[in-house]
Amino acid sequence: MNFDLKICALVAVLALSSACIEINNVTPPADGGDSQVEDDAGDLNDGGAEDDAGDLTDAGDEHDTDSPQDVGDTPDTGIEEDTGIEEDTGDDPDTDPGTVPACDETFTQEDACGGDIVGNWTFESLCPQETIEALALYSNCEDAELVEFEMSARGSMEVSASNFSRAVEVDVDAVAHIPLSCPSMLFGGCQGHENMVNSFSDLETTCVTNEAAGRCECDVTGTYVREANGGYTYNDGELNVDGVIYDVCAEGGGLTMRLRPDDPGARFLVEVYSR
Repeated sequence: MNFDLKICALVAVLALSSACIEINNVTPPADGGDSQVEDDAGDLNDGGAEDDAGDLTDAGDEHDTDSPQDVGDTPDTGIEEDTGIEEDTGDDPDTDPGTVPACDETFTQEDACGGDIVGNWTFESLCPQETIEALALYSNCEDAELVEFEMSARGSMEVSASNFSRAVEVDVDAVAHIPLSCPSMLFGGCQGHENMVNSFSDLETTCVTNEAAGRCECDVTGTYVREANGGYTYNDGELNVDGVIYDVCAEGGGLTMRLRPDDPGARFLVEVYSR
C-alpha cells in the first residue's frame, strides 16, 4: 500500500516536471510578434529626432552676421575729411599773399619792376645795416670804429588811389671810439664832434675824452626816422611823392623800395614790406 502511494507521488511529480518542460520549450513566434515590439524599444531609446538637434543648434544663419557687422564703409569718411579743395585758397590773396622777398642791398633802379602798390603794407626789414652804422659813427676817420651797435626797425605804409603815406623808425644804441688824432678832432676836440653830430643827425651823441687812450668815446642813442606823405604818381616802378623819387618792385606778397640817390652808385637804405 505504501509502495503504491510512493509510485503515485513519483508519477505526479514527473508529470508536473514534464508539463513545465513543455511550457519552457515553447518556440517564440517567427515574426517577432507583439512581445518583440514591446521588448524592442528602439524607437523610444533611439531619440534620433529629439536628440538630433542639428537643425536647432546649427544657427548658422542667425549667428552669421557678416552683413550687419561689416560696417567698413561707415568709418571710412575719407571723402568728408578730405577738405583739400576748401582749404586750398592759393588764389585768395587774403589767405595766401605769396612770398616776401629778402632784403637785397644791391637793389637799384634797374630792379624796379613796378607792380600793384595800392593797399596797406607792414614793414619787414631794411638793409644794408652798414648805412645805419655809418650814421651812428658819423666820422670819416679811418681809425674810428663802433665798438657796440644794436638796432631795431619798425614801420608801415598805406597807399590809396591818390595818396601815399609811409613811416620808418630805426632805434639805435651804439658806442663809437674816435681817435683824437683824427682831423675832425683838431678843431674842438670831443665837444666839437658832439656838437656837430647833434646838429646834423637824428641820433643823440654824448662824448667824453679819454686822454690815456688817446680817443673820444661817444654814446650814440636815438631813433632814425624817415617819413613821406602826400599825393603821388607811379609809372613803371618809379614812384614820385611830391618830387621825391623811389624805385619800387611789388611782386608776390612783398614790396621792395628805396629812395633813388642823385649818385647812381650811392648805397641808400632798401626797405621791404609785406601785405
